[in-house]
Amino acid sequence: MTRNFVDGEDIFKHPGADPSGTQRLEKALTDAKDAGVAFFKDAYEHPSHTAMVAGGVALGAMALYAGRNQIARLLPRAGKEVLLVEDTPFMGKAMKSALETNGERVTWVTGFRGANPLVGKTLDGRELLINPNKFKVALVDCELKGSYLQGEHVVDALRRTGLPSIGTSSVPESNLSLLANGANVAGQKTAILSGLASNKLDLMAAAKTPTTLQHQLDDLFVKLKGPEGKELRRQGDKLLQKFLIEE
Repeated sequence: MTRNFVDGEDIFKHPGADPSGTQRLEKALTDAKDAGVAFFKDAYEHPSHTAMVAGGVALGAMALYAGRNQIARLLPRAGKEVLLVEDTPFMGKAMKSALETNGERVTWVTGFRGANPLVGKTLDGRELLINPNKFKVALVDCELKGSYLQGEHVVDALRRTGLPSIGTSSVPESNLSLLANGANVAGQKTAILSGLASNKLDLMAAAKTPTTLQHQLDDLFVKLKGPEGKELRRQGDKLLQKFLIEE
């Protein structure tokens, strides 16, 4: 998939392979400091090359600025809303309803019309400028019909802003693709909807403990196939039927 749709930068590996947040923050600080020191040291050792001195100052400043951008992505987010990216109307309505019942504020878009900046489109066709800083987590479908960006592009773009995302697809291969392109976790739609309907999912775990949330989603999907998942299935099906009837 086209991972580098937004740009070619790759600051950190996939979240599942990252060290702890503290280690990442320390690494960003160290990298920025070392880069700046290296540039200034080179300029100092070649004082006759005034252009190099000036260049060293400029490049050192650029390195420190880049380090600051890395650090900003590691700081706690101030966003309070959930971004929902889902192109199927009845599924989007069901997920939005479950999230709002759980006390969440939700912005729902069915796709995107622009990448930089992110411009989403709503169910009624309106354009909506997406400011990632407004959100604390995103739920992202993989295949978005009629969208300029697909789910892989979206999670990649959100990863670069520091916004954690949860991939949602009914196709296992699509969830793997979402994970490969930057989603913190990914799960079957039925498991996610049932988990939301029963208020059993901690969405913020996508950023704090993604491995734990991934295991929870995988276990939930397995449970839904057996008799112990009957009540969970009922809650999810009830929501879906409500909005399917409306259509």
